[in-house]
Amino acid sequence: MIEYTKISAVEGYTPEEIEQEVSRLEWIKTSPKMELPFMQGEGIKSVIKEFKIPKVSHIAIHGGITCHLNEENFTAGLYGVRAHYGKETREIYFADAGSHITPLGSKVIPEEKPKRETPNKLVCDFCGKVKDEITFIIGAAKKADWCMVYGTGKMTCPDCYERAQKEADDKINGITGA
Repeated sequence: MIEYTKISAVEGYTPEEIEQEVSRLEWIKTSPKMELPFMQGEGIKSVIKEFKIPKVSHIAIHGGITCHLNEENFTAGLYGVRAHYGKETREIYFADAGSHITPLGSKVIPEEKPKRETPNKLVCDFCGKVKDEITFIIGAAKKADWCMVYGTGKMTCPDCYERAQKEADDKINGITGA
């Protein structure tokens, strides 16, 4: 259920219209090299900065939402930002009228628990291979064994270790720009 801001009503956005248009949003996973149209990109960057929105994982840009502020209704752009606040994930919605951006409301997104099809077993995230027993060894080894790869949080079997290592290096280099 969307929690609407008071300013959204003052600015002429109705709960029914917000609900209808928000349901049409298509979410895009963010990435460091993401490209957006200039105005929408700058609008989203400004709301993230101004509202100090943490850990944004997805954004959404929609054609518009009707503002009923006066007799001359107009269409504003509609943006969504999905952020992670500790144990809570929240979608926050904004209308961009061109001259200003109005926070419309937000809602908590229930966290989906990943389903483990093989409980108490290690599964390689790269090839699906299953290790029946779980063992943890701390220390250095001469050859790769089952391990969690830094930078990805994924488990890998010895057969996929080089592939997993490359993915981790690419991810870390993409973030640091190294």
